[in-house]
Amino acid sequence: MKKATTLFIAVFCIAKLFAQSSVCDSTGNIVIFSNYDGGVLNINVDQNIPNLKIGVCTYEPVTINIGGTYAANVTAVVYAGYVATNNNHCSNSPTTTTVIGVPANITAVNFLPPVTLSNPNGYTSIVCNYSCSTTTNQGGCNTPDQIVSYFVLTMGGTFRSHYTQYGCWSTTPYAVSAGGNCCITPFPLDVKNPTFFDFTKVYSDNSTNEIRITGKLAFPSELSIEIVNVFGQVIYTKQEGVVVGLDESISTFGMATGIYFVRMKAGMFTTTHKIAIQN
Repeated sequence: MKKATTLFIAVFCIAKLFAQSSVCDSTGNIVIFSNYDGGVLNINVDQNIPNLKIGVCTYEPVTINIGGTYAANVTAVVYAGYVATNNNHCSNSPTTTTVIGVPANITAVNFLPPVTLSNPNGYTSIVCNYSCSTTTNQGGCNTPDQIVSYFVLTMGGTFRSHYTQYGCWSTTPYAVSAGGNCCITPFPLDVKNPTFFDFTKVYSDNSTNEIRITGKLAFPSELSIEIVNVFGQVIYTKQEGVVVGLDESISTFGMATGIYFVRMKAGMFTTTHKIAIQN
């Protein structure tokens, strides 16, 4: 999967050309880092960005160090890629991917998850990214639109920046405030997937005084569930982690008999189900 030296030089030059510091959306809260060679990635959270979520994608293993003045703002760090290989080309390459500097319960290390956006020039699983091109074959890696789509849809939030390069990460920390490449601006986040919740069933089981939610999502995603009454008041909320299968039971004890709405949000997708509760 390693590229020839001449291709490496060409890609590296292209990456350097596009790697000018840039924030794609200053209101966003998702920052992404990607490369091929992995290594040690030091991220300096030097800017006060509420609910900051960090996505990292590499082919070779990476140690992700989160630090900086506002590191406590980080609510999720998700890695997607190969996790561990025998192809370690950085002098500081770890044996496997790890995340350091934030609580373990807000991290996820995902081995080759399926893409959420199809592009014939990119791979079918999230594995690596090293260039800004969406229109040329990436030699087994992903196109940048696939990378951004995956992290936005699985973590939920607004795309802020994406820094991509081919080679090993620099020992100098990468400042969140510096942004990234913004290869694809504006990113087509209005792409719809009408089948996202099609496999999901929501119903009221009045014999057990429960609301039941069963089925699965179209692909793994961070999910939130709300129950709203007819006055538009949210009377119940639950924030899931990254899930694909659904098997939820929500007690209706204390809820008055009447009509309610179950609203689920996953990334950019929302679905609402009307139910009747009889208590």
